[in-house]
Amino acid sequence: MPFYLEQVHHFAPDKAGLFMTAIPLTIFIVAPISGRLSDRFGGQELSFIGAMVGAIGLFAMAGALGLGIFEESSPAAIVLALSSIGLATGLFQSPNNNAILSAVPNHKLGVASALLAMIRNLGFGTGTTLATGFFAWRQNVTGNFVQSLHFAFWAAGFFAVGAMFASLGRKRGIERGVERGHVMSDDSEQNIHMDHVVTPKKEGL
Repeated sequence: MPFYLEQVHHFAPDKAGLFMTAIPLTIFIVAPISGRLSDRFGGQELSFIGAMVGAIGLFAMAGALGLGIFEESSPAAIVLALSSIGLATGLFQSPNNNAILSAVPNHKLGVASALLAMIRNLGFGTGTTLATGFFAWRQNVTGNFVQSLHFAFWAAGFFAVGAMFASLGRKRGIERGVERGHVMSDDSEQNIHMDHVVTPKKEGL
């Protein structure tokens, strides 16, 4: 997006950066609300909604639904598109982090936090590399900057759809884990009960 703002709309770098702040500003507003809601109602649904908003926003930016980012897009449309990405990130990130850290024992929270930060940065780097690769490949094929940008948006949108299914799969996995925990708990109680059964000793003849 910064290259689109600079090369297509011919914005100065400082103006392009000002437009890009729509993403972190939206995250700044949405993330605390999403985190509070995840504490109250659970995070799986919010993660799913966040991924869905991201998929819809990316597909819309790619030109689906009669929308899109084009040469003639207005500044308001650009800010709205970027804000949709911030909204999706804010909705998804807080409950996702909450679900991960809640599943970790207290004495391993430091390791889990470090691993979470590493995976997040790895995702940022991998996502940027893939998006740039898709864009560069399409640019070499078509020679059209905006069409290449749309192709990268389509690819990112499908990754967001994958995140939607991953959120649903995580919920089913948690439910299976809870059921398995109940079964193990019942077995343990039965074993404890059997251990306390006093069997009569045979008297010697």
